Amino acid sequence: VENIRKRIQTERIIKSEIFWSWIRNKDKGIDYDIRETVHNEVKNISMDKLFEFYNNEIKGRKYIYLIMSDKEKVNFDDLNKLGEVEELTLEKIFGY
Repeated sequence: VENIRKRIQTERIIKSEIFWSWIRNKDKGIDYDIRETVHNEVKNISMDKLFEFYNNEIKGRKYIYLIMSDKEKVNFDDLNKLGEVEELTLEKIFGY
């Protein structure tokens, strides 16, 4: 929890990241810098509350990963341990 606060205290949004941060927040319906709220809220959070949040909001969710690499450098046996693996063509990814 303290690491979250320290990261927010030292983090700077600069250059084009200002725009992209604003867009991400706007897409979530947030019209202010959410980091201030997070910084203030984590002061009083307990590990029990973090575990509760994890169990209610994150645990059990499915994730999709996209790995772009030379096929020869990918260990498909390890990837298959995470779940179904689908190899995509450049045309399917980029449309050409």
